[in-house]
Amino acid sequence: GEMKSMRKFSKNQWSKGPDSNKCSECIVNRVTKKPISFKKIPVVKYPKMSATASSPIIRLWGEISEKQMFIESIPPPTTREEAIFKATHQKILGEKLAEYELIIETQRLASAVREHTDLHPPNTDECPICVETKPIIS
Repeated sequence: GEMKSMRKFSKNQWSKGPDSNKCSECIVNRVTKKPISFKKIPVVKYPKMSATASSPIIRLWGEISEKQMFIESIPPPTTREEAIFKATHQKILGEKLAEYELIIETQRLASAVREHTDLHPPNTDECPICVETKPIIS
């Protein structure tokens, strides 16, 4: 990711209402009629999919890449409605990325638990009543 630069806001930025809460740079650009340049959203790069990747991961990754290409194709917003439209799609992208990372982390955790169980099997004992092998909980 890239570090964002801090913007300085006008003195009473919150006293004028939500539409006039602009940073000093935006106010200057509005007065001089210069177009405001927006940086592109950085492309999210994850490791290549393995042959054992499950279908929800592949489906999610496809949705993420489609949403990312859609957001990149949107021109820089010039009105509040356009900014809200773009922000809505960025929020959806963020939610899909969080869901993807949650699935990956869940699989990693399950793998670590399986490995630990293989290395350190639980102590078991046969129950005299139901004749089943149950782990001993101390």
